[in-house]
Amino acid sequence: MVKSKLVFEKDGLAIVEAKHGYFLYNKNDLFIGRSLECYGEWCEPGLDILLQCANSGGIILDIGANIGTHTVALARKVGTNGRVIAFEPQRMVYHNLCANVSLNRLINVDCLHKGVGEKNAVCNVPIMDPETQQNFGAFELSEYKTGEAVEIITIDSLSLQACNLIKVDVEGMEKEVLTGANDTIRQFRPLMFVENNNLDKSEELIDTIFTMDYVAWWVIANYFRPSNFFANETNVFSTSAPSADLFCVPAEQPVDFTGLELVRDATDNWLVARERIVAKNRSDDA
Repeated sequence: MVKSKLVFEKDGLAIVEAKHGYFLYNKNDLFIGRSLECYGEWCEPGLDILLQCANSGGIILDIGANIGTHTVALARKVGTNGRVIAFEPQRMVYHNLCANVSLNRLINVDCLHKGVGEKNAVCNVPIMDPETQQNFGAFELSEYKTGEAVEIITIDSLSLQACNLIKVDVEGMEKEVLTGANDTIRQFRPLMFVENNNLDKSEELIDTIFTMDYVAWWVIANYFRPSNFFANETNVFSTSAPSADLFCVPAEQPVDFTGLELVRDATDNWLVARERIVAKNRSDDA
């Protein structure tokens, strides 16, 4: 059992010694910051899968890195011979990401203040008020009329020499990211972990993944984990929908994740998949 350990707190900012390192966060962040403060972790079930897939010396893309909870953990796992390239378009959040990479003395991370999409462009990114309580991760790159002009790039434009794992969490723009990474994915066949909690865009996203000749499994998890790092029994996310992601593996790789729910077809979505999981659990308990 580990008790919550705040290392620093002042003017709405705090640093916590969490499961995967030290993290600076905005105390007004209602999700990632709040989870770090209460539990010392963020989306641990999905991160656990990513860490199992990250090998020493690997090259990982963290697209939509936010403040770096996954970036830091993955960078530790791949070691100094590996590399994590982390993308974050919101300037304030990007600065927070850089701070966390520095706090954890990581020399194998490239933090890029850029968005990722299906074509190279420039997009206005609204500047969110750090003094207002909100979900700083719930930001979608779209056609905003005002804000800071931020470069949007494709993964293919990076001309990578290797790519082993791609994590995508871009609030509904996942399909565009994968489209702009088509050549990279075709060349290196990386494992992919892709958010898919938008019911309106789910079918198009899954169809894109299937067209790339991947098999996918659902990773659906509540934000509150009873066995969290701080052993905090209070669920502050009891009214929140769960996280919903797709763990995607090239079809040519002979793997079978028996503990996860297979994505059946492009019309599948996380709500239907969760019903199957609940029904299966009830059957197993009977």
